[in-house]
Amino acid sequence: MNEFDPCGLIALESPVDEYDYLTNKVLGLRHRKESREKIRETILFELTDHFGEHIESLEEPYKTKFFQALDKFLDDSQNVD
Repeated sequence: MNEFDPCGLIALESPVDEYDYLTNKVLGLRHRKESREKIRETILFELTDHFGEHIESLEEPYKTKFFQALDKFLDDSQNVD
């Protein structure tokens, strides 16, 4: 999750545990073998609910770059067992 850095917190030198909450949510979903779409929806929800980030309000090209990074994160995380 830190490599994905969806809110840019790690880039701003925030503590490395900043995304632990979200990481644990994603790991729980993966453990329960939830779908990629469910994991994606959860990440987007938590970014708004927990972190206050409203991804849908991003302007281009940032919005496209965010969703590309999210897709890469999901691809990479599905390949880890």
